[in-house]
Amino acid sequence: MNFITAKELLAESTSLSKTKTRHPKNEFQAYAYKLAMDLNDLVNLKIYMRLAKNIERNLMEQAFRFVADSNSSDKGRLFLWKLKAIRTEIEHKRALQNFDYDFVRKKTGEFRNIFYSDIFKVTDKDFDDNKKHIITTNCNGSLLIIGGATEKILKSLLPYFSITVWENSSKIALELKKVFLGQKRIKIVNKDLLKKGDAKKKFSLIWANNLWQNTPLLSEITVLKKLKSLLELDGKLFIPVKHSFSNKEEWKVYKIDKEVYYYFLKITTKSNFIANAKKFNFKVQELWDKDNIAYFLLSM
Repeated sequence: MNFITAKELLAESTSLSKTKTRHPKNEFQAYAYKLAMDLNDLVNLKIYMRLAKNIERNLMEQAFRFVADSNSSDKGRLFLWKLKAIRTEIEHKRALQNFDYDFVRKKTGEFRNIFYSDIFKVTDKDFDDNKKHIITTNCNGSLLIIGGATEKILKSLLPYFSITVWENSSKIALELKKVFLGQKRIKIVNKDLLKKGDAKKKFSLIWANNLWQNTPLLSEITVLKKLKSLLELDGKLFIPVKHSFSNKEEWKVYKIDKEVYYYFLKITTKSNFIANAKKFNFKVQELWDKDNIAYFLLSM
């Protein structure tokens, strides 16, 4: 016969007492416990606790109703799968209606990270002698390129200027940094145009290569104000504007290997762009118009 000491007996008695009198302190804990019981998945109680605390209850109820009548032998896993699917669909619908500047910048960066090699090819093909002439004849100092810079473009312009590149894509910025490592006349940063930094740096010419098409309609004034603050007193802004008969913005969706990527597409009218530019006393010159893209040169 095995004997235990009084101390051990007291400890065991106390432990049992605590177990019997233990109650959930919060409603979400009680909900999570009942959910785990109903799903026959108490082993993952901590997961349900976390979900019940942080996720809208109606979404969890939708997932549970889907699972309740199932004959699955693993209702817990089925519940988690359905809950994820519901949340993904809601996030997708919200994304398609979200034109906030920070959100657009984030998703645009993600898209450019994935398709950077194709973007390089298209950008190189689009860069011709006409554009190079505009840049070289209107820049008499430092050049800022916002988006759309490639190795080929930078090497063709580097003999003429010191160049700063602001690139939304961290992948593209990294690739360019590798190519121009140690080159003092070029600076490449993964930078947000509207964030603080380089406040004292002024540029003779800003080539906003793909900026405007990635600027939400409600952020146009803010972006133009920032661009003006970055120009020297006699500085100029070279900017392409994709245009149509009305102002429109939307998201295009691409699925690759089950991953979803969003591409922001904005089309505006020429008159809208010109009116916004003139609010900041820019002198507006339309250089040419090709394939519904007008190229403007704005001067102070």
